[in-house]
Amino acid sequence: MTAPQQWLVGAWTVLLVLLVGISGSTAAATDSAGTAMQTQTGTVNTTLDVQDLSGPISYTNPGTIRGTLRTANGMPVANEEISLEVENRTRLVETDGDGSFAFQYRPRSARTGTTDVVIRYVPAQSAPYRGDTATVTADIAQVTPTLALDRSPSSLVNGDELTVTTAVRVDGTGISDVPVELRIGGTLFKRLVTGGNGTATTTIRLPASVPTGEQSVSAVIPYEDRAIAGARATDSITVEPRPVALSMDAARESGAIAVNGTLTTNDGQAVRGQPVQILVDGEPQGSVETDANGAFSTRLPTEGTSSVTVTARYDAAGTNFGTGEASTTVDLSGSPQTIASQIRSYLTVPVIAALLTGVVLIVLEITVRRLGLFADAVPESEEATVATDSDETEAPESTADTSASTGSPTDRMGHALAAGEYDSAVTMAYESVSEELKDSSGFQNGKTHWELLDWCEDSALSADQVEAVRTVVEAYDSAAFSADTLDHDSAEAAVERARDFQVDDV
Repeated sequence: MTAPQQWLVGAWTVLLVLLVGISGSTAAATDSAGTAMQTQTGTVNTTLDVQDLSGPISYTNPGTIRGTLRTANGMPVANEEISLEVENRTRLVETDGDGSFAFQYRPRSARTGTTDVVIRYVPAQSAPYRGDTATVTADIAQVTPTLALDRSPSSLVNGDELTVTTAVRVDGTGISDVPVELRIGGTLFKRLVTGGNGTATTTIRLPASVPTGEQSVSAVIPYEDRAIAGARATDSITVEPRPVALSMDAARESGAIAVNGTLTTNDGQAVRGQPVQILVDGEPQGSVETDANGAFSTRLPTEGTSSVTVTARYDAAGTNFGTGEASTTVDLSGSPQTIASQIRSYLTVPVIAALLTGVVLIVLEITVRRLGLFADAVPESEEATVATDSDETEAPESTADTSASTGSPTDRMGHALAAGEYDSAVTMAYESVSEELKDSSGFQNGKTHWELLDWCEDSALSADQVEAVRTVVEAYDSAAFSADTLDHDSAEAAVERARDFQVDDV
């Protein structure tokens, strides 16, 4: 085949491909009656119409929402099961031959009084339609539910599992899809949503932040001026202190006192993120925080007497851990600082005067001899030359610091994830995000992870940033408080969002 023939065949091939593509993209879709419908990128615009509700309605006196779903050119979406979202709940309803539908509406989170209720059509992924939204006006009356709470066990220590079951009912019948917040001592720790029978159950590991003694456990429906009234149920638990083991050693090292230790529970689990106070001869020297392994370290100056007593103390203030203390004596007698201190103690005024007198007498004697003022003075000989060693003296080579770096927080998250330590990886991800918010956005420590998420939702953060925080917080809740094992995908998602999370001042 000649070159012109090859070009002609290639041109025809390209033209054929283009014609097939154009034909496929412009082919008209048809509805059930065979009528052509306008398409755009494989989707069809729709129009959702609903009728207003007459008279007051409530959860116990529901209303019927009626409407139609049609395409943009007026053709009904007929005889299909469609998804309608109302109050963040999805309802599956059937359209008839005219695209009409009807379903019973029991308000839960709608505001009381005359209010607009948003209804959203959510097409299935395989459907050729686009979604649409409509609003129905309704007069909403409030219903007061009963809220019950059951907890087990009644007495526990840090790390024990606490199981809480809540039930929301009206006239003895359970209400589904009602949010319930679980609080311990007034602090939010878990958010639940009731199931089909109106109940919700969760199990959490008791965190260290719950103080010892009798504490309240509350279930709260966080509604105000809503179709379902807000409610609260409370019970109590007794939190016992969990014993800890504090170990510490201290030694003179490079002109300082190196202090190293660990804080663990009595069964060897690391107690992390807790302050350990350091004292020298009973005088406070500040505190140092334990790391993820429960370890702590610091360096202290060596000024003082020939020996000092170093003490590490953990007093468990504001936690449910027990107290711990460890002490050791460090001998400083051979340290340069101690020698200098001892020399200074001997340099009294009489001693200094005697030393100065001796120096003056020596200088006078040398001067007199050089001037030949003594009768038996011997003439000085020629100055002796000082021979120098031809061999050069090499300075000892310095030893480079070969201690391994602990790596950046991002590296540590990745290593923990790769090693299958999902709880540790997610905990580091949460700490990374909270530190970024504290440094860049003015977030104050001392809040729980759910309160941090609430703070972000009320801040000037973007929707994507808030969603990143939500991903990390939900994974951290499972890692730190849930009795279930955290899966790899959730841990990986939290680590990735934490790696990319960065905000400017807001």
